Amino acid sequence: MTAQDDRWRYLHSVIWDALRRGDDIPLDELPEHVQAYLAETGAARPIYNGVVHASAEDVLAALSQIND
Repeated sequence: MTAQDDRWRYLHSVIWDALRRGDDIPLDELPEHVQAYLAETGAARPIYNGVVHASAEDVLAALSQIND
């Protein structure tokens, strides 16, 4: 298992947990290139104590658009 595998496994668990709970995902839990894409598209927004979040659906859409 590589470090890249660990990052994808972690990202999968973050997204799955957010979908299951119906919560948004804090951007600091996402890779930087995903954070940047969400900020560019306007999907990232400060909602809890100034911490920027995005919906799990927006994160999945971003991942489908980013070639990594």
